[in-house]
Amino acid sequence: MSAPSSRALRRHEVGGLPLIHALAQRLGLRTLLERFVRPHGNDQVPVVDSLMLLIYNLTRGKEPLYELPAWVASIDARAIGERSLAVEKFNDDRFGRALDRLYRADRASLMTELVISVIQLFELDLSRIHNDSTTVKAYGRYGEKTKSGVELARGHEPKTIAPI
Repeated sequence: MSAPSSRALRRHEVGGLPLIHALAQRLGLRTLLERFVRPHGNDQVPVVDSLMLLIYNLTRGKEPLYELPAWVASIDARAIGERSLAVEKFNDDRFGRALDRLYRADRASLMTELVISVIQLFELDLSRIHNDSTTVKAYGRYGEKTKSGVELARGHEPKTIAPI
């Protein structure tokens, strides 16, 4: 009888991760996040690493926050340009703190730069895009006026519009 081998086969998820990673690289997403999301200083894992994993996960299908550590353990790190991942360091608390830091960042500027990057990278023609920001929508029960002073009537145009 031979001694048991210390080698074992492990199954890793790859799926669309190489494609998602390649697109994130072309967009400079990591660099953009690094500019807007500040590190804490004593992070064991850079906050941007957690955010990138969240982006990969959201792009390929959404796992609940509490299942992300198992998902991170299941992926092949090479599919996202890493040699390995410190799997034990990625937990729901770490992802939650990363989202808190993203929330505190200047998300409007981050999103604007990301959209401009996408437009330029893919040479999108925006000549037929129209943003109609004049629409007023109200749902549910409401009184005579909204908080902004718009007087609403069912099935009719607003009677008065107060300056915002």
